[in-house]
Amino acid sequence: MNIGLYQNCIFERDFDRLSAGFQSIDFIHNPRPWLREFQIFQDIFEKELHLKHDVVGAVSINFEKKAKLNGIEVKDWIQKNPGYDVYVINPFPQFAYCHFNLWQFSDNRSSFPFTEQSAQSLQECRVEGLVNPKRRQSNSSLATCSYWFGNADFWERYLNEVLLRVINTNPSGLSPDVYRFLYEPTYYYANYSNQGVPVGNIAFLLERTLSEFIVREKNSIRSLVYPVDRQRLLKCCLFDFEREIIRKYADYVDDLEDAGNESGLRDYFLTTSPRAAQQWTESFEKLGRENVYK
Repeated sequence: MNIGLYQNCIFERDFDRLSAGFQSIDFIHNPRPWLREFQIFQDIFEKELHLKHDVVGAVSINFEKKAKLNGIEVKDWIQKNPGYDVYVINPFPQFAYCHFNLWQFSDNRSSFPFTEQSAQSLQECRVEGLVNPKRRQSNSSLATCSYWFGNADFWERYLNEVLLRVINTNPSGLSPDVYRFLYEPTYYYANYSNQGVPVGNIAFLLERTLSEFIVREKNSIRSLVYPVDRQRLLKCCLFDFEREIIRKYADYVDDLEDAGNESGLRDYFLTTSPRAAQQWTESFEKLGRENVYK
């Protein structure tokens, strides 16, 4: 199997930070920084790099720090599990024990209705069925940080049906509310004295479409998520409060999940998610993003 594993190099220093098993993608020119990795996906697609490999993906330079895996381990996992259209690695499996889904996390982290504005934005960009706040996202479907590796068919479908529709929608044709949501600078985790950084919500919204797209198209797209056991779960936690949640409540959440007790899950996350989202934000502000991903 020809597997192309790439890391996005936005700064000169990134070329010296590649994880073992990855090749570099030179994107120092970074023409649309507000799109983050999604402009790179578009570039890969338009240059047809996705057609030169059986499976290909491009991840951030912080991949190993977040996912606790290098490219050699990723390649080995893919090779041992052939036949899937997309392979997903979620670097934050602890989220499945802190939040009912990413929509709940996003609403609790934000000072505005993230989910509602996401739905309106995708509707204006002609993308349907990818905002489902009532759908549980466990570690069987949860995807964060755009860490995925797909075959040509997946690239064709996900880019054409979702990413390019959003990226290529003319901002001047959007309603004022959607334009503000997608493109005006918003808060981002870092020690910036609440000033945020020049990135809108378009990248955060696109991140959340992957899980939803895979579930929506489950009858025609074969997906595999990297396995998560208790050891990996604790290893991926960034903060002590997350480890405490895992140690105290992971078995409880798993039991509710196995029993199909969605009302019990909702009750649990109703109290857990707001606290976890607040502590997540406060921890980033206190430590600074660079120190979190040492």
